[in-house]
Amino acid sequence: MGKGKYKIGVNIMPNQTAKAFETFNGTLEERGSRLAKLEKDRIVSLEKAHELDTEGMGLAYQLGQLIHELTQESENGRISSQRLSETSMNRVASQRRSEALQYYRLYPSIMDWKSKRVVKKRKQKIAFTSLTAMLKAFKFETQPKVEKTDDKSSDTPSTKVDEKPNVGTTQPKVEPTDTKVSDTQPTELKVQKVKVPQNSKEFAKYVFETTIKLGFDTDEVLEHIFNMFDEASSSKTGTNG
Repeated sequence: MGKGKYKIGVNIMPNQTAKAFETFNGTLEERGSRLAKLEKDRIVSLEKAHELDTEGMGLAYQLGQLIHELTQESENGRISSQRLSETSMNRVASQRRSEALQYYRLYPSIMDWKSKRVVKKRKQKIAFTSLTAMLKAFKFETQPKVEKTDDKSSDTPSTKVDEKPNVGTTQPKVEPTDTKVSDTQPTELKVQKVKVPQNSKEFAKYVFETTIKLGFDTDEVLEHIFNMFDEASSSKTGTNG
């Protein structure tokens, strides 16, 4: 056999170059028609990949199952970097691990939601192309709806506006006295000090401790953070439309 250069799943022979994406010429209508067809094919392939990913005992489910079992090894449910490395889970993106874990833990509820899902909007008819999109839709459509009420605590609500709202300092109320101005003592202000994180690790620790302290769902907090980074990245590259 001739000497060849190999990559995973790809055999690249000498003098063989990767095929570049075709550049379309012609009118705007002709180019648009060809590009739209390719885009449709891309979306269909993503939909098929998502179906395989989220089928019973599929990749997402088994990834989530493995990560769930790893969380059971410690009292606080955290997985050490060493353990992630030993199980090769360090090679899986943290967002993917988080979403797979959510999918595994919510699997019965998600299957029930999908079987009873009522499509009310045109946007909902679009098939899911990723686990991220499906989890987002699941949480949005199953969260409790808050009904608006016309209940008012008072028939004549106060229209007084505090010109100096309290934003972190508390000042005890001082009753007026006959004491001369020169004899008065300055009022002591109580200021709550907050340590400002000095690096990314300290900031991550601050977010983690605050999440636990306030009782928020850690998986949802992670998802929101990832989504914000994705949106910021998209806006920088101009992929938001």
